[in-house]
Amino acid sequence: ALAKAADPESPWTAYHAACERVAGPQDIESAIGGYPHWLQGDDQPEGGQLIATVDTEQDARISWGDCGCVFLFLTPDGPRMVLQSL
Repeated sequence: ALAKAADPESPWTAYHAACERVAGPQDIESAIGGYPHWLQGDDQPEGGQLIATVDTEQDARISWGDCGCVFLFLTPDGPRMVLQSL
């Protein structure tokens, strides 16, 4: 909510900056909630709320394209998955 108040057009910018101030530079990783760390630009579905980010996890043998991420959203039309890869 604070990140959205700081920058309603791109709250992820404030969110990622706060994470880096607290924990240092952030790599893209699997996470629940928060804001997407886009690989290829903003691709958030209309009215979508991020549920989880699932990064490529070599140890778990999960690979999305060329070291990509899957973003899981809840939209007014139901769940939606967005895949981005490098």
